[in-house]
Amino acid sequence: NVFNTIEKMIQYSDIVYTGVKLEELQVIGAVYDIYTGQIEWLGEHPQLEALVGRPMPMHQWHNSPYVVRGVSRLNNGRSPSAAAALGRLLEGNGRFVGGHWRYKPPRSTDTAPWGIVIGGSEYRV
Repeated sequence: NVFNTIEKMIQYSDIVYTGVKLEELQVIGAVYDIYTGQIEWLGEHPQLEALVGRPMPMHQWHNSPYVVRGVSRLNNGRSPSAAAALGRLLEGNGRFVGGHWRYKPPRSTDTAPWGIVIGGSEYRV
């Protein structure tokens, strides 16, 4: 269902289609378990090139196995700023799942976003 939803987003939204085709936008699928708060990242649609009708070198590169040679310490390919943003998201998710969340209005000192989360869902019985 996740990949079907991604496919529909690309097919029926000119903005999403154009962004993906120009490689200015990535649509990453995930499954969120509402009971545990765990997120299973599925990645981009496996048939992305067919959906946009052109070769996607960055898509191929992102989805190819990467073998690290001669490196003693791995950071999962994340920059320090990306790791910090992911840490903040995980902490916030932990607070939410634990029932310890609160609305925090934006401050005038909040000048730039440090992360963007876009969600969608589909439920069928």
